Amino acid sequence: MNKTLLAASLALALMSPGAYAAKKSPARAAELGTFGIDLSNRDASVKPGNDFNRYANGRWLDTYQLRDYDSRYGSFN
Repeated sequence: MNKTLLAASLALALMSPGAYAAKKSPARAAELGTFGIDLSNRDASVKPGNDFNRYANGRWLDTYQLRDYDSRYGSFN
């Protein structure tokens, strides 16, 4: 019984993903996508310590027009 359990445990350990870590494909250079922070909406005329929201979103706040049928704009729109 113990030999069977040991053999089954060994077989499972060898089939685990960690056992194949050495067979990985060669490393590639990291690629950046189009995600991240959009710095074009900053308002550099405002100091971040005085009004960070205006500094980070100033140009967007000045140019965005809320549609007539929307009462708000949020992250789920």
